[in-house]
Amino acid sequence: MQRKIIVSFTIIFFIIINLTYFWETKFGSISMPIFVILMGVFFVLVLVLLQQIILAIRENFRLSSRNSLIVFMTIILALIYCHPNGIIDFEQWEGKDVLIAQREGSANCMTTFKLKQNHNFVEKRVCFAFSKITGKYEIRNDTIFFSEVKIPQGKQPYYKYALITKSVDNKHILQQYPDSTDSGSYELWITKDEISQTSITSTP
Repeated sequence: MQRKIIVSFTIIFFIIINLTYFWETKFGSISMPIFVILMGVFFVLVLVLLQQIILAIRENFRLSSRNSLIVFMTIILALIYCHPNGIIDFEQWEGKDVLIAQREGSANCMTTFKLKQNHNFVEKRVCFAFSKITGKYEIRNDTIFFSEVKIPQGKQPYYKYALITKSVDNKHILQQYPDSTDSGSYELWITKDEISQTSITSTP
């Protein structure tokens, strides 16, 4: 019975981890505590695995059911360790990335902005909570305009447009602006840029 409980709990945990894409931005401020709890569960399962290995050694590995449990847990925990966000990259369903820009703020807060080839954009923010902003974009000349923006409840209005410029150290940055005054921009450092190599420069 105990082994069935361990197997069931391990499977449920594995499923939750692999469906992270669908729920990580749904819980707002409590998403970070959930991740802390899941991390704790992972270490508990590691301790359970070590316990099973010790018992198997004492039994000279004569109990096949325990040996199977050890192999099962080792494979599952190894997969979770190597793929903490899940084995399947569900984000690829959103379209190919043609531009990626990031910015790390204080307390390890991270903003990741992506332009997709299908004229959608996605911005994820991780700072004591997870949030996701989506919408459409259109490029006119050297300006990226945002539209149909979906913002989580309680968040401030999103930027109106963005420009790709160069910083003082000659690195490409994405400057987002809230209005047409060209003031109060938010800068992100570009890590991938394929805009010039695709057809997205034309209006969809």
